[in-house]
Amino acid sequence: MLSLLRGKVRIQSLLVLWLMVSCSETQVRDYSDFTEKRAQAETERTVRELVAVDSLLVGEDIPELSLSYLELSESFIFSKSDEKLVKLHKGDLGRAGAITLPEGRGPGEVPNFRLIRFGVAGESLAFYDRNTQKTVVYDLQGNFQGEFLNGGYQPSGVVMADPETYYFQIMPTPGREAIFYEVRRQGNESMVSRRFQAPTEGDNLLAYGGSLAYRDGTLYFAGRPEPLLRRYDITGDSARLTWSREVIDGYDSANNYETPEERGDFVAFGYSDQAQYATVDLATDGRFLYSARHPNDREGYKYLDVYAVEDGDYLASFLLRGYPQHVAVDGQHIYTLEEEGERSFLMKYEKPDLE
Repeated sequence: MLSLLRGKVRIQSLLVLWLMVSCSETQVRDYSDFTEKRAQAETERTVRELVAVDSLLVGEDIPELSLSYLELSESFIFSKSDEKLVKLHKGDLGRAGAITLPEGRGPGEVPNFRLIRFGVAGESLAFYDRNTQKTVVYDLQGNFQGEFLNGGYQPSGVVMADPETYYFQIMPTPGREAIFYEVRRQGNESMVSRRFQAPTEGDNLLAYGGSLAYRDGTLYFAGRPEPLLRRYDITGDSARLTWSREVIDGYDSANNYETPEERGDFVAFGYSDQAQYATVDLATDGRFLYSARHPNDREGYKYLDVYAVEDGDYLASFLLRGYPQHVAVDGQHIYTLEEEGERSFLMKYEKPDLE
């Protein structure tokens, strides 16, 4: 598996997205320019120690575990291999089983599990298939619960608020009015109940790449090429931008992107060889935001940065065992997938008091 943490990543992407909406949407709201952000008051990291409770060596302690996403339920940890979803007990990291989806295009089936994204909410698992443009829902024991079409969306990011409500991040294309969409399941179909955050004219489309996290009516976004964090409060029929903040140890992203290149009916976008990256994954427990940082070729740059959800203020950083690729949190622990040299780990840390 190609690691995003080893050297610069050069991506040349053809963005071919379309939109089919099955019913009316709320109006898109105008916000500040997407890359606009307020600087942190702190300019230096405050590094704190994390106590490791347990760990697994990926590929050896549990052979099928791979560095491909990390999600939590109340009792289990879920991580995805190329062929199945691996379920571990949160208590001792012991194997609790695996969920394999049938291959195909019928009900409950996906054509290529390797390309699937997944999410967890309550007692439900959702698998997002870009090929068939549908979402397949199972329970935590692997029993098929239903599926619905995504309305033509091919999301680059998605989080599940509950089994009926999803937030899609759609990379903007010319003429597209929004970046984030709230999608609600209606039987075997879906509807867009709101769309928000207009793209900024003239921005390189890759500037909108990043990670999403959701908790209790609040959607958080962390930029990957852009060193920013954003919070949107979702109440009633509105979505409000609460704050947009620069991450600690930020940088000037002006040289991150190549000039877009027209290729017939398509436009190609790419990162430059000098590109820097900020957040590789984002998590929240409702009180704090946890941003796993990209090292950008810096030896020993293994930081998990923590911010206050109220205002985006930087609070502290934790130095991890390896370079983080994914992070998840619950009330008492921090779980990470990390890489160090040729070895990868699933780590369980005790969550320190940040008050």
